[in-house]
Amino acid sequence: MNNYLLIYLITRLDAIRGLLSLCFIIPAAVLFALFTVLGFHLSEGYSVPKIVKNSIIACITISILSITIHTFIPKTQEAMLIIAGGKTIEYIEHDKNLKKIPGQSTEIVSLFLQKELNKLKKETVSQ
Repeated sequence: MNNYLLIYLITRLDAIRGLLSLCFIIPAAVLFALFTVLGFHLSEGYSVPKIVKNSIIACITISILSITIHTFIPKTQEAMLIIAGGKTIEYIEHDKNLKKIPGQSTEIVSLFLQKELNKLKKETVSQ
């Protein structure tokens, strides 16, 4: 896969995460409205139509799926870090000239990646 295409697809991850958030918020709002209206009518002996029951099941299913998928899609910054680390390691493994590089330089790369991971963890905890 071309690196430019890969970077473009990674930058689209935030849009996908936003869409999945929307796919959670809308069914949750519909469920809230349905339960609010049904709460008033059920106290009066009103029976729930089948289409309303199916709508409730569909909204719950969509909400659960969107949250589950949202959890496993990384943020753009996280995905860039994953790809950069993988490309760096791949380059180091396959380049004959780099095999002569002392271990200190690979430790520097490792420390940099570790610092970036720690930043991401702090950002995730603060949110």
